[in-house]
Amino acid sequence: VGMRFLVYFIHKHVDFRIAEFQSLAEMCGAERNVELEPLPGDVAESPYYFVDLPSEDVARDICARALLVRGVIDLWGYGDDLESLKAALKACPSERKAKYLAADARFKVEVEDFGMKGGSKHLVQRVEALELPFTGKVDLKSPRDLFWSMHSDVEASTGLPMTPKRMFFGRVVGKSDRTIVNKYDLKQRLYLGPTSMDAEMSLLMANMVRARPGGVVLDPFCGTGSLLIGAAHYGALTMGLDIDIRVIKHGKSANVPKGKDSKFGETAKDGSTVNVWTNFQQYNLTPPVALIRGDLHALPTRTFGLEGTLQGIIA
Repeated sequence: VGMRFLVYFIHKHVDFRIAEFQSLAEMCGAERNVELEPLPGDVAESPYYFVDLPSEDVARDICARALLVRGVIDLWGYGDDLESLKAALKACPSERKAKYLAADARFKVEVEDFGMKGGSKHLVQRVEALELPFTGKVDLKSPRDLFWSMHSDVEASTGLPMTPKRMFFGRVVGKSDRTIVNKYDLKQRLYLGPTSMDAEMSLLMANMVRARPGGVVLDPFCGTGSLLIGAAHYGALTMGLDIDIRVIKHGKSANVPKGKDSKFGETAKDGSTVNVWTNFQQYNLTPPVALIRGDLHALPTRTFGLEGTLQGIIA
């Protein structure tokens, strides 16, 4: 029997969030094309969706990779106002709450609001108003359990989707870590071209093809290899094609700012050649299986009878 969770998305790349979630859910053990259900009366661009997953472990595994999910919550209740939220919390089965309200619990409550600011200033009042019988210890540094008090109150002037005013409270099962986006920031990369893909989108596309160890991912228009780097980050073997031999083989002369040599170690010194290979060296990633001058009209997997070897194609 599955469990129902609330998915809280970040408000970015809205058209890709459900596709990313479904791809990762299937990879992590859920059914194919798992259905995400909007809340009653909500708009499609809302950050809140219900989903049924096999277990909390699956939810945590999805959050460990997802870029467009802020968190997955075991929702104890929600309502249009405080009174309806309190009623929902009381109606939540006591067996679901008992472990987390017990005297040996160590917990923390955070504010996660959408379309409004300043909620954290009133955190204590918000929690007390819910009248939940917490008897455990508040632990702000290393809590065993994390809860989110979530309010949605969007004004038209913000440009955010006009979601209904709502209040939520629940236990955080998993939350995402987006620090890897900064790690692969293009501003810090030595070999770039006009078509180099944004780091976040590269990682997002890798998630959508379920890049993982043991799989081979192909970019038939690889250019400077930005999409391949996203797939390699998740452990996939990579292969690139490009019609321009200058891009995949010759690279260009590095322009390393004075005093920044040590930042890139031996990857590049000022005036040395940088290319797709040095980009992989820069991040200590497994280099591509091959970089081939060619295009989709003559895929090497077809030419050499290697059909079925690719896990995914990104372009």
